[in-house]
Amino acid sequence: METIRFQSRIDLWLVVVVMVPLVAALAALGTRMQQGITKGLVLSTLMMLLALLGSMWLFVDTSYAATADELRIRSGPFRESVPLALLQRIRPTNRLDAAPALSLHRLELQYGAGRVAIISPRQRDEFIATLTRMAPHVVVESV
Repeated sequence: METIRFQSRIDLWLVVVVMVPLVAALAALGTRMQQGITKGLVLSTLMMLLALLGSMWLFVDTSYAATADELRIRSGPFRESVPLALLQRIRPTNRLDAAPALSLHRLELQYGAGRVAIISPRQRDEFIATLTRMAPHVVVESV
């Protein structure tokens, strides 16, 4: 069976809240550098650039891939795998936990012994239909 990939839904407000402060801080550091470069200033600038690049990586590379036997969750450098045989329930959630979900339009996947994955697929209905086709035992709460 082929792998079916779903991109994360991305809330614009989240992009603004994360990226604007980083870009503003880099601009401030750039202005400060015009007055003279110090080791601390260079280190601060490098750290801010890393934070900006890391954030961009999450926004560009958060997706969910359904295979014949698992759901692979990917968010930047982070990876998680949910075995479809252990998937028990899919339900909408408003949990604000740190998760590979770039939107508050989230789904909670319950699997295994009390394990939970929180995601936000862009094509939510298609995602649920795909998972329930691959794992018909899964209970879907009203979405």
